[in-house]
Amino acid sequence: MKFVTAKDLRMNTSSIWVDLPREQEMIITLNGKPVAIMTATSDKEFEHSLRAIRRARAMDTVTSLQQSSVQSGRNAISEKVIEAEIKKVRSNRK
Repeated sequence: MKFVTAKDLRMNTSSIWVDLPREQEMIITLNGKPVAIMTATSDKEFEHSLRAIRRARAMDTVTSLQQSSVQSGRNAISEKVIEAEIKKVRSNRK
């Protein structure tokens, strides 16, 4: 995995495009902190790659929500309490 500063990206764009297929991923940094991930793709594969990235982000989000639920104790709420809350919200919509 190669780290590239935003300045290097701006100043050496063509060499970075040459290196990207070999490196597969590059981390773009700004002020020493990662701000973006560039990943190699092709005109035939970009939609598949984009779906995979989006799917991975969604999975990370779900995992984070599950961990948060366990830490806060919300994972132990009974079905009865959940159903009562749903009923309450639905009745307020009418």
